[in-house]
Amino acid sequence: MGYIQDLERDLREKLDGMDQEELIKFFKEKVLESYRNGMNAPQASKGKGRGFRPQAKSCGQA
Repeated sequence: MGYIQDLERDLREKLDGMDQEELIKFFKEKVLESYRNGMNAPQASKGKGRGFRPQAKSCGQA
């Protein structure tokens, strides 16, 4: 959980003297960074996380 720990550390640093608009900007940047990292991940790793279940294929039988 290194990402979450890093985020918590960054958040604690930012909360000291930060106004609401700065906090919103900080979170938007962090979410965008995470999204871009996910988009750049190798294709083979996508769909292998928790909760992924391939859908059963229909064989044409009712």
